[in-house]
Amino acid sequence: WLVNSPIRDSDSTTDDFGLVNSFLEFLERPGGVYFASDHFAERLATNTSASAVTFRSSYLNFNLVNADHNSVGQPISPQVIGAPGSIFDHTLGPDTMIAYGGCPRVNSFDVVIETGLSEVLATYGGDPTLGAVIGQKTTNTLGHQVGAMMAGFGYRFIRDDRATGIPDRTDHLRDIIQWLGNVLDQPVGAEPEPFRNSLAQNHPNPFNPTTTITFTVREQGPVSLKVYNVAGQLLRTLVNEDRSPGLAHKIDWNGRNNAGQQVSSGVYFYKLVAKGFTKTKKMVLLK
Repeated sequence: WLVNSPIRDSDSTTDDFGLVNSFLEFLERPGGVYFASDHFAERLATNTSASAVTFRSSYLNFNLVNADHNSVGQPISPQVIGAPGSIFDHTLGPDTMIAYGGCPRVNSFDVVIETGLSEVLATYGGDPTLGAVIGQKTTNTLGHQVGAMMAGFGYRFIRDDRATGIPDRTDHLRDIIQWLGNVLDQPVGAEPEPFRNSLAQNHPNPFNPTTTITFTVREQGPVSLKVYNVAGQLLRTLVNEDRSPGLAHKIDWNGRNNAGQQVSSGVYFYKLVAKGFTKTKKMVLLK
């Protein structure tokens, strides 16, 4: 059972958490529920209905740290990292992805922490005290393991932090479905070519004072990555050299021009030129 929108907690004609509790308590096989919505944790933590209290005490123990990830020092679009030993931690390293905040005041994601039988499965920025995804396994009346998982951000806000490979939201959902007791095949990336030219959206965006730009190239050759202002004037050359295919090249820009001077807040453009490929994207420096 996957929920990507808030369960109602103020409609007197419904008892949504009562339905969830019954579903989990009498589930006849391993399974569970996954909730993904910013402010869902906040609403659940403050919901005093009997069924909501039962859900928190029986199926998902947690404490709300903050209802706004920005207030605990996280960027507008924070990186979400799988916690060590969790379902999102793998042999080659933990899963990582971006919870896309858009811009200030558009999205504020819930920050939670484990208590009781729950565990933090993913964190904001790798900080174990700033839970982004939390989960708990419980044995129900019929003797089956049932799970309840909750993300502090909406599933629709997941963005890739890698230029190539399986989309992060696909990989994330597969791990969740497996955690809920299902067996799935390994997802396959949609990219037909082993190497390709690509330019990812910078992260974070908006940013202050530093942002990261990731790109890949299809074949060995000269590459340039340059930053321009809205008037088309060159401000900073970040890359001007040969780069190799098969790698995700990550370049940081600290908001300074070629003379080392800090540029002002505003909209800027970064342009990648590789062999047979040109791409330009927009970014925002916000102080």
